[in-house]
Amino acid sequence: MNRPEAEKPLDLPPIFVDRALDSPLFIEPLRTAQVRIGHLTGFLEVHAHNDLFAPDTPDETWISHCGQKGWIVFTKDSRIRYRQMERQAVQTYNARLFNLATRKNMTAEENAQAFIKAIQRIAQFVRRHKSPFIAKVSRDGKVEMLLDL
Repeated sequence: MNRPEAEKPLDLPPIFVDRALDSPLFIEPLRTAQVRIGHLTGFLEVHAHNDLFAPDTPDETWISHCGQKGWIVFTKDSRIRYRQMERQAVQTYNARLFNLATRKNMTAEENAQAFIKAIQRIAQFVRRHKSPFIAKVSRDGKVEMLLDL
C-alpha cells in the first residue's frame, strides 16, 4: 500500500551541521522549513554537531561518523579540503560535504536560507555524484564540485 505523499521520506540523506554553523538560529530554520524535493514535500532530518559531539572534537572524528552513517554535512569551514587529516577522513569514509561559500559574513539565518534555497540542487547533486566529495553552495543556491575524491 502506498503511503500518502506527506508521509514519504524525502530523497535526501540526513544532514549533519558542523560546529562552524551549529547555532539554534541556523538549525531551527533547517528543521522547520517545509521543503520540496522532486515531487515530495516534507521536513529535513538535521543533526547538530553539539548534540552528538563535544565542541573540541577533532573534525576527522565527526567526518568519519557522518561518512559511515551516509549523512551529508553542511559546513562553512572552507579549509577542510586543505587539511590532510580532514581530507583523508572525507576520502576514507566516503563523506559528502557541502561548504557554504560566501564573501561576506552572513547571519546564521542567512546561512540557513542559503542552504534551504539550494536544497533541491543539493539533492540532485547527491544523486548524481558518487561519494566522497566536497561541494560548494553559494548564497544564490548554486551547487558546484570543489573536490571529487
